[in-house]
Amino acid sequence: MLKNSILAGVTALGSLLVSLSAHADKPFPAQRPHLEAHARAYVAAVNEGGTGPDAFRRRHVLPAVADALPPGVFDQFFAQQRRVHGRLELIETRIIGPDALVGLMRDQAFGALHGVTLTLDPETGLVREFDPRPAPDWPSARPQESLDAAALGQRVRRLTEQACDAGIFSGAVLVAKGGTVLVEVACGLANRRYDVALTPESKINLGSMDKMFTAVAVMQLVEAGKLRLDSPISDYLDDSWLPTSVAQRITVRQLLTHTSGLGSFLGADYRAGPVTSFKQLTDYKRLVHGETPAFEPGSQFQYSETGMLLAGAIVEAISGDTYFDYVGRHIFGPSGMTDTGSFPLDAPVPGLAVGYAWTPETPWAWTENTLRYIYSGSPAGGGFSTVGDIYKFARALETGELVSPASLNLLMPSEAPNEYGAGFMISPNSHAGRIVGHEGFYRGVSSQLELYRRGGWIVVILGNQDWAAPPVGDAVRTLIAATG
Repeated sequence: MLKNSILAGVTALGSLLVSLSAHADKPFPAQRPHLEAHARAYVAAVNEGGTGPDAFRRRHVLPAVADALPPGVFDQFFAQQRRVHGRLELIETRIIGPDALVGLMRDQAFGALHGVTLTLDPETGLVREFDPRPAPDWPSARPQESLDAAALGQRVRRLTEQACDAGIFSGAVLVAKGGTVLVEVACGLANRRYDVALTPESKINLGSMDKMFTAVAVMQLVEAGKLRLDSPISDYLDDSWLPTSVAQRITVRQLLTHTSGLGSFLGADYRAGPVTSFKQLTDYKRLVHGETPAFEPGSQFQYSETGMLLAGAIVEAISGDTYFDYVGRHIFGPSGMTDTGSFPLDAPVPGLAVGYAWTPETPWAWTENTLRYIYSGSPAGGGFSTVGDIYKFARALETGELVSPASLNLLMPSEAPNEYGAGFMISPNSHAGRIVGHEGFYRGVSSQLELYRRGGWIVVILGNQDWAAPPVGDAVRTLIAATG
């Protein structure tokens, strides 16, 4: 996951968090100080720039992993972290299992708390994976102040505007407590070429957040008796998608939980384009037909774009609608989401924001992502929405308007060994409690939906530039922790 985690901040669709073990409260033992050096080196790589990232790579990362990454990836990742956080202060480090540790950090930009998980190679003790993540639920992460809901809304508005002024953020933020919206604010530019300002009504790319819609659509069909989660996907898809010998080994449930062993259809063949040749789901068949599971389906976890694409294809096959028409009628419509959809990138859709990738080597420092993104969205990601519409989706889920409580428990289980349910990310307890939802990352795309199980908070952040959501999301999470 090191590769995926780094590329999430630079080029990839996103990454998942490393699971915390049952030993998350075990203090860092003094007899293993060399492990703490890994966390110090990570922070130094962010703070120092220059040779810091290379020193971290050479001295602390497993050579086989470091050598497999493209040149410059470490520098790009840590430069992004430095750009959005400023300097980091390492507060505490703890072992969370035999081969992993977590560092708790505070950023200079907002005074917000963050975590990073470092997973180690058991033979060498070197880092083989690392993942920025929410701050853990430790005494050292507990807030020193107390906020009420009204004060929190005011603080979120100020920090969002501060982040825009600093160039860290461009996008929209909504924070609600249950059915009450406390703040809905936007800042930055929807189009830098024409100097068009973002508003809360701007339609911003969701990245992988569309996976939630796909999972909900599948569960609706399960509830209607038209689909069984543990049936092989060969029962629903013909061999033009996958050979029957492969499709018989994979269940629908495994597609939703990322345990199918399948990979990503967004590989070299997709990038060879042109992207305009992929408009309907069936256009992707040639990209996935040759895929085979990397492991026995159901035995491991591997985040899979292809898996969610196939789940969407199953929705089409069973419902008789296109995937886009189905989610429009059965998810967006009942939720009241009037500004959400998978819009072609060359269509003159009112209010559509352009995504911007950080390219400091260019005269403009930012580059539009239009030529590099999915042309018209997919079940795995690429749709557009507003913060208000995503909030409506969250409320429709919680109030039972889309699926039953039993189905919702399957989507968001209380126990999720891979920190993923079915189409929803499941975090362990952070300093603000347990959180479920989904994020989206790509060049020029940075989005988050977080549903706080403690207190009923809903946070929606949609950013149209690299790494926009995480620093603001961590700052909001730190404020929510202060509400008790």
